[in-house]
Amino acid sequence: QVLTCLFRIAHHQAPSFLSFAFQLWLEYLFTVYPLHPQVDSPQEWAAALHYSVARLLATAQNEQEVAELYNVPSFTIRQRYQVLAEVLNLDSRCLDR
Repeated sequence: QVLTCLFRIAHHQAPSFLSFAFQLWLEYLFTVYPLHPQVDSPQEWAAALHYSVARLLATAQNEQEVAELYNVPSFTIRQRYQVLAEVLNLDSRCLDR
């Protein structure tokens, strides 16, 4: 559901953006396996994934812009991003640091 939501909203992004998002989400799921992460709001996770990819690829989209695209509060993106960043060590991989 997370990827479906992300693809629905970010379909206009470059194909590499969507491919990277797909790979990043799978990396997250494989990293936390055998645990099953609670995905109570796919929209919020999709927004956090979108924001993560935007940061990793150093695009111009910021947290607030992504929140508006997905119609979610920016603080939920921040919370979900922190989980992704911790599990996947994203901050060391981001180009916008």
